[in-house]
Amino acid sequence: MSKLGIKPIHLISVIFFSIFLFRGRLGSDDIEVYNFVKHFISSNLSLKEFLVNFSKIEEANIEQDIQLVASSTWSHRFFWIIQTFVITKIIYFFGIFFDFNKLFISQYFSGYILTFYSCLSFLIVFLYLKKKNSLYYSFLLSSIIFFGTGLISFFTGSYIESLILLLFVLREITNNIKLKFFFDALIILIKPYYFIYLIFLYFYNDNNFFKNTKILLSLLLIYFFTKSVVNSFSSSNNVDLLLSFNPNFDFHFVLKNLFNFYFSFGVGIFFTSTIVIILLLFGFSKKVFFKLAGLFILSIFLCMWEGFHGYAPGGRFFLPVIITFLPEINLGFNRVVSKTFKLRYKILFNVIIVLLLLNLPTLEYRNTNLTSYINSSVYKNSNPNFVINEGNSFRLLNTPIQNIFYNHIVFSNRVVFNKIFDIEKFDISGQQLKLNSIYPMSGIARLIFISNKNINIYSEKIKNFSDSIKLLLTILYLVSASILVGFIFYCHSNIKKLRKKK
Repeated sequence: MSKLGIKPIHLISVIFFSIFLFRGRLGSDDIEVYNFVKHFISSNLSLKEFLVNFSKIEEANIEQDIQLVASSTWSHRFFWIIQTFVITKIIYFFGIFFDFNKLFISQYFSGYILTFYSCLSFLIVFLYLKKKNSLYYSFLLSSIIFFGTGLISFFTGSYIESLILLLFVLREITNNIKLKFFFDALIILIKPYYFIYLIFLYFYNDNNFFKNTKILLSLLLIYFFTKSVVNSFSSSNNVDLLLSFNPNFDFHFVLKNLFNFYFSFGVGIFFTSTIVIILLLFGFSKKVFFKLAGLFILSIFLCMWEGFHGYAPGGRFFLPVIITFLPEINLGFNRVVSKTFKLRYKILFNVIIVLLLLNLPTLEYRNTNLTSYINSSVYKNSNPNFVINEGNSFRLLNTPIQNIFYNHIVFSNRVVFNKIFDIEKFDISGQQLKLNSIYPMSGIARLIFISNKNINIYSEKIKNFSDSIKLLLTILYLVSASILVGFIFYCHSNIKKLRKKK
């Protein structure tokens, strides 16, 4: 990390922008984890006692949020739980010395950390690229990767894949095999199915079969040993947990999902990560087949579930993998910008910039929140379930992934267009949306929205706070957005000054 030249001002910037971007409240997966930790701490039981008596604790608690917690939460999200437990205990410790709302602050920072991971990932990639390239080149390419794809959705929090992204970034910038091994062990402890992809990454870097087999077997041993320890605290086991997610082994089901994984307008890689596909074509090499093969095998596994996209623009489970193509993306971008004196490359470069700019509204407006928008959930402090259980399978509501208007770029820009021209209602896949029900995702934009729409159902204090600094927040938001877009154009205009890659 020190070799990247990370300075205190860099970390301060990451902390500031994380606060600026984090949505400010917990959602589904992260609130499930937090509720587990909260009720565990308040129970004053050992972990084993808590899990054994979980059903009694659940029945005794009348809060609605406990419904999001299950006894399998520990086995499924134990790494996330440990992270949230440490944060919550630290906040509660300071509560001994200071009088503040420990519940709110511990919730906030338990979600904030995920945004911090994403912002830190951006910083590390930027500084890594800057070691061999100009500031303009490095910032522009980092922005293309993080702001020009569905990764932009990670900046507002919610997904533990933000940590997966950071770990992939760290393994990508280091040549130390021991550090790579450490990062890989953490990755598979959080999300074990990434092991499928890691197999191919090892052979991408070194085709020594025996060496790679030894490393991969060691990773598996670490995983199964850790999981056996984790599961020793509860009655859940790996097989029961896997089957509880109802994988569908039907060939036609998997084939349909596989097609959608790559080619659907709503979540398909070719229509949601187009900008990366373009650069990969120009940075293509024979070795990249290892990564592509790994991605394909991983996609087959993910497509055994109806929700293979994980309700994030472009596919939440796929998105962290983008960063492992950094060498090819870097090479492809270098080849494009070094030939911008030729008309076809100049046009292509401008297309890439346009795609980047069109993707920016995705930060605020998400196609994946369609159910909440339709339900006007922002005014009800409630959200209907978007999953319907049907026997041994489940069906997702309001997820028309084949519809081009569900594409995150098309959807978010349509919302912006309607807001500019004050078009109150519009349809998507037969469902009507009211413009006033479409809320933003970043924390600062949400505070502005709360004040503008007079929303006080969440907290009167938050409403009053939003009202008191609304003007300041609006100026800060507009200035920050203008600086980002302005600097993208500034980098674009200085592209001819970029040093060509040797």
